[in-house]
Amino acid sequence: MTVPSRNDPCPCGSGAKYKRCCLAKDEAERVRAANAAFEAAQVSAPPELSEDDLEIEDELDRDANLAAAVDRPFDEDQAPWELALLAERSETFARARARDAGWAAIPALPREVERLGDTEITARLGRLGLVTTRVAFIEAARAAVARGTPNGWAVARAWRTSLPRPLSRGERDFVALAACELWRRWFPEEPTTDQLEDAIEEGHALLDEGKAEDAFEVWREVLEVVLERRPETARSLASVPAAGDPVYLGAWLEDWLDELHARAEEDPTVALEGLRLVDELLAKLPEQGGPAGGTTRAARSSFLVALGRDDEAVREARALRDARPDLAVGYVALAEAIVATGGRAPESYTRAIDELWAAISRPVSDAKEWELERRYRELKRGFGRARAGS
Repeated sequence: MTVPSRNDPCPCGSGAKYKRCCLAKDEAERVRAANAAFEAAQVSAPPELSEDDLEIEDELDRDANLAAAVDRPFDEDQAPWELALLAERSETFARARARDAGWAAIPALPREVERLGDTEITARLGRLGLVTTRVAFIEAARAAVARGTPNGWAVARAWRTSLPRPLSRGERDFVALAACELWRRWFPEEPTTDQLEDAIEEGHALLDEGKAEDAFEVWREVLEVVLERRPETARSLASVPAAGDPVYLGAWLEDWLDELHARAEEDPTVALEGLRLVDELLAKLPEQGGPAGGTTRAARSSFLVALGRDDEAVREARALRDARPDLAVGYVALAEAIVATGGRAPESYTRAIDELWAAISRPVSDAKEWELERRYRELKRGFGRARAGS
């Protein structure tokens, strides 16, 4: 609105000049409004960051995963359990959380919830408006399994839809982790996807301790659960959502095959175990490892070599190459099988070099991913050494 000049007629309609009528009143009102706006700005302005705050923010700027753990509830992430475990191990997360007294007062990390008894967990849930019993929880867990989401996060999501108000950050994390913990205690016969990942990591830890047999036993139990959850039409882990993240599980299977392969030449029983594993995977998940079985069939060829079944090894690799001549894996597997079964003689290197050159010349679509040129050069060097030693 335009402010009249001092000598203009007053807008109130009195007929007097503005300076002799409403000017003083309007000026007072403008001063009052300006003061109120200033005070409001002071109240809403964020407090000045302390040195500790600045240090925490610098840490969060350097670590996107840690920043995600601090900035939002765990279950907004693709891997909530992994994020919760990361937060639990982080001193920076603890310092960031401590800045919010309400959040810090709520058990909202895995071990904090694990330390609570059943009665305390259900009582805390009840105070949030979530009344549950063992029977009711198992029913909710079975429903999550039926939906293909066997984990506590799915149960917590269903719970939250019944609440009359949104939960605070700490409350939301507590509810989700409470569901995870109650599942572990009350429904152990149906492992969650988080528990499967924990078991896989346990296997890796056992390998680091030199306990390979124990690691493979743990992994075998995980595989049984994964395959039990496989739909009849599934051809790879991408079609088994109830087993967990297919990328993570695929990497685990590759690690398992690599570990078996590393021991296979020295121990025929390990080679047999590896062969049984790949045959089971190919029978139940024929596309795991890529089109036509890809890396799984390549691993099968290598286990056959370790068992001295040379002709079968070469046939397996050749069949893989012929099934997908547009991909590198078959050529690589065949080249490796030819060299290994040919006693690393010069002529075996020549045949293997021809196979890789055929892939490079075609060219296959994934030559760079498989580093075909590097492999080709290594075979050429191997040929030179073999010829010099013959």
